[in-house]
Amino acid sequence: MHVWFVEQQAGDLGAAERALRSGLDELDRLGDRAYYPTVAVLLADTLARGGAYDEAQRWCAVVRETTAPSDLVNIMIVDAVEGMLLARRGDHHGGERLARRGAALADTIDFWDHKARAYELLAETLELCGKPDEARTTLDKALAVCEAKGDVPGAARVRELLGSLSA
Repeated sequence: MHVWFVEQQAGDLGAAERALRSGLDELDRLGDRAYYPTVAVLLADTLARGGAYDEAQRWCAVVRETTAPSDLVNIMIVDAVEGMLLARRGDHHGGERLARRGAALADTIDFWDHKARAYELLAETLELCGKPDEARTTLDKALAVCEAKGDVPGAARVRELLGSLSA
């Protein structure tokens, strides 16, 4: 997960994906089920960021099957990713509902990187739903989280997303 974090912060989604797949293989070999769903949800998100939406959806199903009900971070991320994927497939109502649920969970945690990502995914979902003003407001929240933590690459990524929003 540390390699994934560095690679995705550097913008190398391919290297981030390879690190996660390697980690999943090793966790599977060891029979680990504690970290497996966390690595799986990071893979689902990384795949979605790279445009591999069908495979991302398959990994979301794995996450749903293997995550403990008390693992708020995994649930938050899988909700946000699946929400965006639903909206991308045209289910705007269902997608927005799930992505908002993920962002609501983000409001309750202190993991800044996952919190910012949940807001980014909600913003993408809102844009897909034809709500660019709400998307911009949500990205402003993501930017504030990144800036408060001093996450320079994350803040740059969010600024880029803000610049790409439809008017």
